[in-house]
Amino acid sequence: MIKLPNKHFYDAVVIIWLTLSLGSVVLAGITWSQLGRLASTGRQVIGIGEDLDRILQLLLDAEAGARGYVITGDKKFLEPLNQCVTNLPVCFDTLAQAAPDAAGFLDQAAAMHAQAEVCLAGRLI
Repeated sequence: MIKLPNKHFYDAVVIIWLTLSLGSVVLAGITWSQLGRLASTGRQVIGIGEDLDRILQLLLDAEAGARGYVITGDKKFLEPLNQCVTNLPVCFDTLAQAAPDAAGFLDQAAAMHAQAEVCLAGRLI
C-alpha cells in the first residue's frame, strides 16, 4: 500500500501558499502605488528641465543679440534681448509653480532669477 501524507502536511502547504500569495498581492499594490508617485515626480522633473532649458535659451539669445548690437550697432540685434526682458519673469514664474513644495529649489530659482535680472539691468537699451 501507498501511504499518503498526513492531512496536516497538506493544510500547512495550503496555508503557506495562501500567505505567500497574499503577501505578493500586497507587495504588488505597494509597488504600483510607488510607481504612480515616481511617474508623477518624473513628469515634474521633465517639466522643470524644460523650463530651465527655456530660460537658458532666452539668456543665450539675449547675450548673442547684445553682442551683435555691440559689434554692428544695428538695433535689430536687440530684439532677442527685449524678448528676454519680457519673457524671463514669466518663465521664472512657471518654474516656481513647477515645484511649489520644494523650498530649497524655490530658493535656488529665486537666486537665479535675481542674477538674471541683475545681468539684464545692465542691458544696452
